[in-house]
Amino acid sequence: MKWIAHAVLLLLVSIVMAAMTAWGALAIFLNPGGWLFLGAVASPLLASAAQRGGTGIAVVAATALVVGASLGDLGVVVMGGVGVGRAGERLGRYIRLILAAVLAGIGLWLLLSGML
Repeated sequence: MKWIAHAVLLLLVSIVMAAMTAWGALAIFLNPGGWLFLGAVASPLLASAAQRGGTGIAVVAATALVVGASLGDLGVVVMGGVGVGRAGERLGRYIRLILAAVLAGIGLWLLLSGML
C-alpha cells in the first residue's frame, strides 16, 4: 500500500514539473529577452547541431535549450522569492542592490568585450 502512495506522489510531482516547464517555456516565448537569447545563443548552436546530426538533433537541442532555460528561470524565481521573502526588509534591499550591481557589472563587461 505504501508503494501506491509513492507512485501517486511521483505522478503528482511529474505533473507539477511538466506544468512548470510549460509555463517557463511560455515565458520564454512571450519574453523579448528570451527571443534575444534564442537568437544570439541558440542560432549558432542549432546551426552546428543541424550540420553535424541533421534536423532531428537540432530539434532535440532546441527543446533542451528551452527546457533548460525555463527550469533555470524557475529556480532563480523560486530561490529568490523564498530567500528574499524570509529575509528582513533591510537585508532584502541589500541583496537586491548587490544583485543589481553584479548584473550591471556583467552587462558592462559584455558591452566592453563586444566593442573591443
